[in-house]
Amino acid sequence: MTKKKLFGVLFGGFFVLLIAGVWLFFCPTSPVNRRSAIRTAREWARLAAFPESDGRIDVEIGGSAFSREFIIEFTGSADDIADWIKASPGTKDVIPVTNADGSVLYKIQPSGGAQFAEVILYDNGKSVRIRTFWS
Repeated sequence: MTKKKLFGVLFGGFFVLLIAGVWLFFCPTSPVNRRSAIRTAREWARLAAFPESDGRIDVEIGGSAFSREFIIEFTGSADDIADWIKASPGTKDVIPVTNADGSVLYKIQPSGGAQFAEVILYDNGKSVRIRTFWS
């Protein structure tokens, strides 16, 4: 292999690794950022580990250099989610509010420097929406 080809292969490999690294650490949908968002949202809202779900956990990350917001949604059995609500320190002493649409709202005293945290249950307690932010 000539030096020119070797340089091309090395440069191409470096470029591919650079793109993969940028995606892993800066793309909101990367596995690294999803895990970090879930961990941080759980800490800010003082929530227990999520119950087994149907495998779908949607994570939305928003904010800027001066703020951060996480919206996490998942589904599971009503019994598993009810047990999770009881086991979560953030919802333990909260009196839930039933909204006109039948959803159940838990306004949580946030921790970890967050200014806001809430959990909303939909679909008779089978769907969960967590929203928390810091600014």
